[in-house]
Amino acid sequence: MLALALALHRHELIWPETYAQVVSNAVVAVVALGSLLSDPFTAQYARQSVPREFWASPVFAHVNKVLTVAWGAVFALMALSTWLAIRLPGQSDWFNWVVPVALPVWAVKFTERYPEQYKQRVARQRVA
Repeated sequence: MLALALALHRHELIWPETYAQVVSNAVVAVVALGSLLSDPFTAQYARQSVPREFWASPVFAHVNKVLTVAWGAVFALMALSTWLAIRLPGQSDWFNWVVPVALPVWAVKFTERYPEQYKQRVARQRVA
């Protein structure tokens, strides 16, 4: 935005200012979901707290794929929500504030719970 602000005239900045949240959320969604093609982006964070000997495990890989899909979906939904806020100004409080706050809160809670739930499910399947 700074580069655009320096390079463009004020009237040329209306679109970038209006759609900055939409574009930034969409870009993060694409990056997150695109990372599934190589190394899920959540794995980078998980490696900071998971011992190295588990990094190659199928459980680690599965958990990080699921978490990456969840976060990618959250950012995609936030892009849609902020776009709807522009299109439906009467609902902008919901689409600009409530939804974009609720989605990451849900994702954080899911991220905190899912790995352990999945590990327990895998352990139960091995016993059965």
